[in-house]
Amino acid sequence: SSNNVKDNTITGSARYGIVLDYNPLEGDQGTIPSTANTISGNTITLSGRDGIYIGRESDDNIITTNTVSGTVGTDETLVTDNGLEGNGIYFWKSSGNTVTNNTISDNNTNGIEMMGSNNNTITGNSITGNKIGLLARRSDSFVFFPNTFSGNTLTGNTEYAVSTNFTESDGSFIATSNWWGSADYQTI
Repeated sequence: SSNNVKDNTITGSARYGIVLDYNPLEGDQGTIPSTANTISGNTITLSGRDGIYIGRESDDNIITTNTVSGTVGTDETLVTDNGLEGNGIYFWKSSGNTVTNNTISDNNTNGIEMMGSNNNTITGNSITGNKIGLLARRSDSFVFFPNTFSGNTLTGNTEYAVSTNFTESDGSFIATSNWWGSADYQTI
C-alpha cells in the first residue's frame, strides 16, 4: 500500500502490466489489500490479460495520465461470446478509486471493466478503439454506492461506448457529460 508506480514503460507482459491485489495471510482467512497507491505516467502496451488490474479490496487508488493500449487477451481468459478477453483497466470488487486523464485504446475487449466495484470515479479519460469502452457489471453480493463516470471521450469502440447491468433503482452508476461521438444518445 501507499506506493508510487510512475513513468514506466511496460510492453508485452504475459498476463498483467501492473497489478494491485490482495494476498491471503498465511494460516489466516483474512486478506492484505493494496490500497492508496498512485499509478501515473506509465505506458503499458500489449499485455496478455489486463494492462492494469485492481483486485479485491484494493481501494482508494489513483490511476492518472497513463497510456494503456493493445491488450491482447490470453487463452486463460477465454470468454465464449467475445473470444479472448483483454482489458485496458480492470476493477474487481474494489472501491474508492479515481481514474483520470488516461488514454485507453485498442484493447481486445474493454477499455475499462468494473465487476462488483463501487464508489469509483472515472473522469477525463480518452477511451477509444475497444470493443466496449466501459463495461460496468454489478454483483449481488456487494452493497453498492454510485460509480461516477463523467467527462470522458468514448469514440470508435466497436460494440458499445458504455454497457452496464445496473438498473435505475440500483442508483449505482452515474454517467454525465461524456462524449460518445454524437449528440444523439441512441448512437451509444
